[in-house]
Amino acid sequence: MTRDIDAEFVEKATAILLSMLKIDLNTGEDESIKLKYINREDIFQLAENLRLLEEYNLKNLNEKLITSGRKVSDFLTEHTFAAELIRNHGWKVEIKYEPQEGRKTDFVIILDEFKEKIFNIQMKNSSPTERENRREKIYQEIKKELKKVKRARFYSISMHEDFTNIYTSSFIEFIKQNINQADNVKIPFYVGNKSLAEVCFNEINNPQCDCMLPGVSGDMNFINITGEERGHFYNALKKAAISFSLPSENNNINLIISEANNKDNIDIAEAIYGAEFFVFDSNTDSMKMSRYENGFYHSEDSRNVTAVVTMRKREESRKISSFSKKIFFKHIHEDAGEAILALLKFDRIIGSNNTITHRY
Repeated sequence: MTRDIDAEFVEKATAILLSMLKIDLNTGEDESIKLKYINREDIFQLAENLRLLEEYNLKNLNEKLITSGRKVSDFLTEHTFAAELIRNHGWKVEIKYEPQEGRKTDFVIILDEFKEKIFNIQMKNSSPTERENRREKIYQEIKKELKKVKRARFYSISMHEDFTNIYTSSFIEFIKQNINQADNVKIPFYVGNKSLAEVCFNEINNPQCDCMLPGVSGDMNFINITGEERGHFYNALKKAAISFSLPSENNNINLIISEANNKDNIDIAEAIYGAEFFVFDSNTDSMKMSRYENGFYHSEDSRNVTAVVTMRKREESRKISSFSKKIFFKHIHEDAGEAILALLKFDRIIGSNNTITHRY
């Protein structure tokens, strides 16, 4: 990338990244010292994005990013997405950010190649809250350690608000000690006289599995998923879908685009299409994966949604990075599908029914 970017944009980019650093590190160091934590490529890439959006008359998105305070990460995803669209299409794409008239989605986009079609795009940042982030770290540590146990059982856990990471190791040992308890029995984990967590077990009816897996209690059996993670993403989609006032049709394309750096691929697919379960297929003498009809696409909330797109940073360590994209179609409309694939470049395309056998 060239470095002949206006000093004004470099200064603004540096200030934005420094504000993010303050949030991430919660450090009181002098700004000149904190600069050593910032990747200079990020500064120049963000400065170039700021310049590009101003040139393209998206000053309102620049201003939103600069003044976003603690929500800077949310708007940085939108900002980077818009810059990527401009780089890919130049002046052949018309982009309106938070238009005042009529539509209330984050972006309204028209592509020259498909002028009769309107893309309504609602962005959703799935980054966890501070509490959810702390809880997620605990879940991940538990999952990592229990996956080492060579015993095919689902475990479902729930934790009290007072449960913190200082209890994680002892709770993991507690789970291991109780691994042979009866199915569907909630076993409390006490610290002193207070129950801070519960664990419940169920057998895995899949001969190919030889380790412990997280689950939530379902109507029929345990589902291979942590309910909090799937529920969090499901609820994010539900909230985003409210923004679509017009139905999804060939000339009106409604897309939810979610940042998904911290989400598991299987959790995302189950939130969208429905939770997985396995049934025995007597014709092939093997287990076959199917799905419950409890995903977002089976709910009335998705009635105006054309598809869900997830984006992940290609360079996780960078603040400013291009995105890999995956699209989860609800129904395949040939004309709409062609237009979507022209607007966005996808790394993976996922089909549209509840018996999808695609694996990650």
